[in-house]
Amino acid sequence: MPLRIASTVDRPITARGSESSTIGTKTGAETRAPFFFANADDEGYFRAVYAKDEYAAIVANAETGLSAAERIGLLGDRWALMEAGHGSVGDYLDLALALKNDPNANVLETAPP
Repeated sequence: MPLRIASTVDRPITARGSESSTIGTKTGAETRAPFFFANADDEGYFRAVYAKDEYAAIVANAETGLSAAERIGLLGDRWALMEAGHGSVGDYLDLALALKNDPNANVLETAPP
């Protein structure tokens, strides 16, 4: 399955699954990105679970660092993960609060309850 990744800088990224692999970069630069988002353009058919610090960075940058499709997908993912016991209501509400002034009305209109 192809994995599409969004990051704000060109840096190596390690994908972990049944096998681990590193995704190289053109420059080989090792710069820390402000955040890492695993479902670029919301084209994947999977849920991404992030460490607390990674999730906090995504929430802090969601309105300006993610596309409308990615924000809609992230809200849906967080809701589904919460329902499955892999996230908290607080995590979901933190994201919804961070997106309360989203310039695209579709983002919050399509958000799960």
